[in-house]
Order: sequence, then structure tokens, then C-alpha cells
Amino acid sequence: MLTFVVVVILLALAFDYINGMHDSANAIATVVSTRVLSPRTALLMAASLNFIGALWSESVAKTMGKGIIDPKLITLTTVTAILVAAVVWNLITWYYGIPSSSSHALVGGIVGGGLAAAGTDCLQLDGIMKVVKGLFLSPVIGAVLGFSIMLGLMWTFRKVAPGKLNKGFKGAQLMSAGVMAFSHGMGDAKSPWASSPWRWSRAASWRAETSSIFLFGSSSSARARWLLEPRQVDGASSRPSGTR
Repeated sequence: MLTFVVVVILLALAFDYINGMHDSANAIATVVSTRVLSPRTALLMAASLNFIGALWSESVAKTMGKGIIDPKLITLTTVTAILVAAVVWNLITWYYGIPSSSSHALVGGIVGGGLAAAGTDCLQLDGIMKVVKGLFLSPVIGAVLGFSIMLGLMWTFRKVAPGKLNKGFKGAQLMSAGVMAFSHGMGDAKSPWASSPWRWSRAASWRAETSSIFLFGSSSSARARWLLEPRQVDGASSRPSGTR
């Protein structure tokens, strides 16, 4: 039994570690590609704010732990299957460069593992519908807000000189990147901890993701620079540094 518990803890750590591999470029992509921060400094900022975010809120962890399936009907074997499924899918999407949500991968594993172990009786439909709504609404709301904010910024600063605008948006980029890292920590860092009925050490989960950001962030930031490198027109960037 003890060996099984250790295996579950190691799998949860592996999930959080791979989550850091998966998402480390998200928060630092724009600040690195526009040279507002060096990759090393950006990684330090992202890792620190992910860790602080994990300490700040438990709302997502509570939904993952109690709101998807009934934890009373789940065994160690089920938790193992859940974590293996999420880890394997995360590795596949990371290898092929497919943007995907680690949290939704874990939710899918929880639903599938719960169905196999205890049938439909274990499902918490209210929690599952909350996740499904978030899955479909997130990209739509993001697109609408991104379009609206960008349109507002372009109209507001239409008469401002590009050089002056770039300096101001450097600070705005730092703030937006910091908020993204912080919110990622609040949402994702404790998800695998919540999936375990024994609520194993939270600190181990946070350390795993933070160390993963440090170790894998350099390759991720290089990929971010390649994807988001501003095009040069007559020796100057074709877009302000504050834009994504």
C-alpha cells in the first residue's frame, strides 16, 4: 500500500513537472520576443509568480478534488489511471507542439477513470458542466476581449509617437505577463494535489512546476521568440512592443 501511495505521489509530481514544460512559454512569450526582459529574468519572474499564485487560491483545486467525481468512490488504482492518462496526453501534445489545457486533460482523466471504476454514480454533473462551459467559453471570451482591448488601444493611442508608445507599453507587458504567471499558478499548480484523496504535500507540487519552468523555460522562450519575433521594417519593429 505504501509503495502504491509513493507511486501516486510521483505521478502527480510528474504531471506538475510536465505542466511546467507545457506552459512555461505562455507567460513570458511576449516579454522575451520583444526583448523587454532577458529569458533568464523572464523565467525567474514566471517561476516566482507561479509559486505565489499557488499559495493564493484553492478554488480550482477544490473543484478538481470534489466537484468532478465523488472522492469516496475512488481508489488508489483509479488515481493512478487518472494521472497516467493526463501525463501521457500532456507529453503527446508537448512533443507535437499542440496547445492544450493540462487542467482539462486531468479532468478528462478523472471522468474516464471514475466511470471505469465506479460507473455513472460517481459523476458530479454540476462540476463537469462547469468545466465544459469553461472549455468552450474561454477561447470565445478571450477572442472578444482581445479584439475589443486592441481596438480600444489603437484608437486611444492613434496620435502618439511610436517611440514614446513603445516605452510605455514595456511596463504594461511586464504587468500582463506577471498576471498571467500568477493566475496560472492559482489555476494549475494544485490540480494534481487535489486529484488525490489523501491531499499529499502541496509544497512538492509547487516545487515540481517551479523547477520545470526553470529547466524547460529556456527552450520554450526560444520557441516563443521564433513564433513571435517582430518583423523588421526599415530597421524598426512593425508593431509596438506592448502588443502581442
